[in-house]
Amino acid sequence: MADVHNGKISVRKALVLCKSDLSKDARYFKHIKALKPTFEVTSVGLKPSGLEDQFIDISPLRNVGQLHWRRSFLLKKLISFKIRVKTSLFQLAPAYFFRGIYWDLNNKILFRLLCKTKFEVIISNDAETLPMAIRLAKMTTPVVFDSHEFAPLQFEHNQAWMRSIGKLNHVIFSQYLKKAAAVITVSKGIARAITDQYNVDKVHLVYNTRSFSKLKPSVNKILTGQIGLVHYGVANRNREIERYIYMMSYLKKQFTLDLYLIFYDQTYLEEIKVLCDKVGSVRLYPALEPSDLVAKVNQYDIAIVAFPSNTFNLRFCMPNKLFEAVQARVAVLGSLENVEVAKFIKCHDVGFVSKSSSIEDMASALNNLTVPEINEKKLNTEKYSSIYTEEESVIKIRNIINDVL
Repeated sequence: MADVHNGKISVRKALVLCKSDLSKDARYFKHIKALKPTFEVTSVGLKPSGLEDQFIDISPLRNVGQLHWRRSFLLKKLISFKIRVKTSLFQLAPAYFFRGIYWDLNNKILFRLLCKTKFEVIISNDAETLPMAIRLAKMTTPVVFDSHEFAPLQFEHNQAWMRSIGKLNHVIFSQYLKKAAAVITVSKGIARAITDQYNVDKVHLVYNTRSFSKLKPSVNKILTGQIGLVHYGVANRNREIERYIYMMSYLKKQFTLDLYLIFYDQTYLEEIKVLCDKVGSVRLYPALEPSDLVAKVNQYDIAIVAFPSNTFNLRFCMPNKLFEAVQARVAVLGSLENVEVAKFIKCHDVGFVSKSSSIEDMASALNNLTVPEINEKKLNTEKYSSIYTEEESVIKIRNIINDVL
């Protein structure tokens, strides 16, 4: 963490830059763990991970942009008009008017705060932090950019988002990606898209893995004649969680389904509750704490990791729940619609792949299973639980950082 030059001790400093909650995403943990042996780490976000040496909370900045509403009526009107003009011009010529949109008061304040410290390496998360990271770097500090998803199409099902943030992310990728010393992402399909569309020479693949667990496959439910299905994670509407509930009407009686979900849409939560009440074999629970998730999932037989391919990022996803299932030693149900998940399941023989994510195809894939087949897939996860781990991902990130220094 410290170097000695001419009798003086200098602390090597690194920055992990994001605009979200670091405590909720294990990917940020990997970044900090990869840096910690060598660097004093400062992180930026809405909540700290608990691993960093220093944390800068950006949540107060969210209110800065609203300060003009406290001013005089005429000044409020003038400022609001200026914002509308900037937004309209950006819609017409995104690349030309990008700076006026991106460098709002919030980003200017954060930049002035961060530029007081000299960082030896910066890890930038998601498109919205990349321009700031590149500007802080001043051509001398390497920036490692982690594109968790393919940002220009992150919410492609939302046309209003595509006309605004989608365009902004496209401009950021076009102007700044090649300035990063290294680019990381979560799947081969997203890596290919970044390489092909934005002429990036190489994109490193780092999966959303979990820490190695010493669990053994559970056979409790199968011994009782039940086959326990489980799905967990964020319940965005475009993931169509209701399909799993409707599917239960097509399954044999020995199947049960438990859902552990995070809802950001209260209306969608109420809709799912109503559906679960109508189907006796489905139980809805609050989301599991990350520290409890793998041990809890171990009590089931098959984790459902099958999404509709209604967006680019879902088609080429490699979600953390896939690797959590491997650590939990349960079989996985995937779908051919999720290209990379299906390849992983088939290549490693850790589960089953339905023809599509439709209710009928998923039910057909499950109804044809036998108990010995399910047990075989669960046992196969043992072979890969020591390969696809957070520990291995941390080493990979650390090597990427060392290569750019």
